Amino acid sequence: MNFSLVIPCFNEAKNIPILINKYKKFLKDSNNELILVNNGSIDNTEKVLNKQKNKYWNYPEEKRLYAKKHYEKNKEKYKPTKRKYWIKNRKRDLVKNKLWRIENIEHLKSYKKEQAALINANTAKRRAMKLCATPGWTNLDLVKEFYLIAKEKTFQEGIDYEVDHMIPLQGENVCGFHCQNNLQVITAVENYSKGNKLIGKYTKLSPIL
Repeated sequence: MNFSLVIPCFNEAKNIPILINKYKKFLKDSNNELILVNNGSIDNTEKVLNKQKNKYWNYPEEKRLYAKKHYEKNKEKYKPTKRKYWIKNRKRDLVKNKLWRIENIEHLKSYKKEQAALINANTAKRRAMKLCATPGWTNLDLVKEFYLIAKEKTFQEGIDYEVDHMIPLQGENVCGFHCQNNLQVITAVENYSKGNKLIGKYTKLSPIL
């Protein structure tokens, strides 16, 4: 690096974007860095600097940690936007995910082989949960039908479908049954997004103590 340009800023909220644009115009091809320091400002200088830092940060790991911390702090604020984006782009993401799996099939095989013990443990845990949550009156033929429908829809539409428990088997405050009345066929992306959360009318359920 040839040099570092350090500029203290005092109540310069309006001028910082102008300064950065001029820096990019005249010095962007040089081997240098621009460092802006808030010098006790009482206007929005600090806020503007943070916004610009997030936009132009050159350190990916630090930027990732900053973004993660910011999201955790403002999670509720971003939930509606995240949900809207997911609904708008879910078909595209389904195709993208499927293409990625096809292109990285060898990597996935290698991962499954390396993590075989962990995968087997999780599979055994899931199987045990289903057995414990399967009441005696469950119609296993109807349950099987849900899995056949999911397989058929996956084949017909070229999109991965899965069988979901509307009331999760491993919910935070409630455990649903593994039975025909608690099953639905949804896309893998929808199932992944739902996780172990209660959705829709089931969100009002209270745990029995």
